Amino acid sequence: MTSPLQLLRDRIDIVPSRHRTRPVLTGTVVIVVLLLAVVGAATRKVPLLPKGGRTVQAQFASANQVSNRTVVRAGGIDVGRVDKVTAGSDPRRASLVTMRITDDAIKLHSDASAQIRWRTLFGGLMYIDLHPGSPSAPPLGDRPIPVRRTSNQVELDQLLQPYDGGTAQAQRNLLQGLRDGLADPQGTIRTIHALAPTLRTVDRGLTPLRGRDAGDLRALVAATSRTVRGLDDAQALQVLVDGLDGSLGVTAARRRQLGQFLELSPASLKSTFTTMRRLRTTLGHLDPLAAQLRPGARALAPAARTTTPAVLQLRGALRESRPLLRSARPAFAALGRASANGVPLMQDLQPALERLDAELLPWLRKRDDGTRLRNYESIGPFWSTLAMAAGEYDSEGYRIRFTVPTGRNSFLSSPIGEGMTRSCRASAVPDSRCGKVVAALARSWFDAKAGKR
Repeated sequence: MTSPLQLLRDRIDIVPSRHRTRPVLTGTVVIVVLLLAVVGAATRKVPLLPKGGRTVQAQFASANQVSNRTVVRAGGIDVGRVDKVTAGSDPRRASLVTMRITDDAIKLHSDASAQIRWRTLFGGLMYIDLHPGSPSAPPLGDRPIPVRRTSNQVELDQLLQPYDGGTAQAQRNLLQGLRDGLADPQGTIRTIHALAPTLRTVDRGLTPLRGRDAGDLRALVAATSRTVRGLDDAQALQVLVDGLDGSLGVTAARRRQLGQFLELSPASLKSTFTTMRRLRTTLGHLDPLAAQLRPGARALAPAARTTTPAVLQLRGALRESRPLLRSARPAFAALGRASANGVPLMQDLQPALERLDAELLPWLRKRDDGTRLRNYESIGPFWSTLAMAAGEYDSEGYRIRFTVPTGRNSFLSSPIGEGMTRSCRASAVPDSRCGKVVAALARSWFDAKAGKR
């Protein structure tokens, strides 16, 4: 059985005995290939291949210089090409341009617009500047962009169109009439007097055009001359166009963010307007206050000048005190911990302090009825008497001796007591023992006297 490879080889390989030349078929194939190559070179696309992208239509008032070689740009970047140009809904007033958009990121909305512009500053081929519209608007769908959202590049012949027809002859007639009118000096003077009020109004209108200062108009003309002379340099113009192309490319890459910014701008401007209106009201209230504060501010000026050296010295003192404050940081931390422990202690001492303030201190200020002394004045003598009474010491240890004041009923004030005291002091008994001896004798005398009873 013959293999498929062998069958293919039998078809391709030339067998001299079986080969037959077909010049008509070969010539036809060569001509078709050449035609396809010419068409592809002219249209800059491979023929017979399916077209990619999606179609978008736009109606223009005039699309004379638009063809399938016209590119479509969005934000300065090529996003497609014109597919065809046909008559619009009104063939006498509009043309329908079908564009094929190959950039999937372009989403057209109902407020989309398109303009036919020159590719270069000096004219030449055209391109369609496509603006997709704001993201908040609904999608455009299959509807074409209406004529009211499209425009065309103004041509030089359109600018000179008013001079078509009898315009040139009308200008010649005007100049001839001026010559005839100026030939009569008196008539010219009367005309100038009649036009004086109007010329004053024209002077007021032309004054702003001359600029704010003398020579502004001359400077504007000189700057325009330098700009045109700079545009005459092809290399500099190329650099300018390249820079603008890069700038517009970056702007196009950020068109979504710019669209969001433009969408948020009205609300932000409205809030800013409301804030500025409130601020204007606030400033209206602050103006009288500032007028009232102005005399005080003038009076404070000398004090501020006098205080300035002290403030400068204080700045140096604060700078020098930084090491001290750094060293005192542990002390402040310790004080903080002590405060944490001291707060409960002060809370526990609060009842005692309240009692001291409410009871003890008022009692110490009270005056005793018997001694006519204040209580705090009696504390010192009491403790001194107690210290004197407990100050004696003998072989038996400390003894507390309470002093008994003498009186008419006291033994020491009697003649016998006084005699015993004098005899005790006259003897060799020390004074420290004399009191004990007299007390013992007095006790014996009282006991004896009690026994007789």
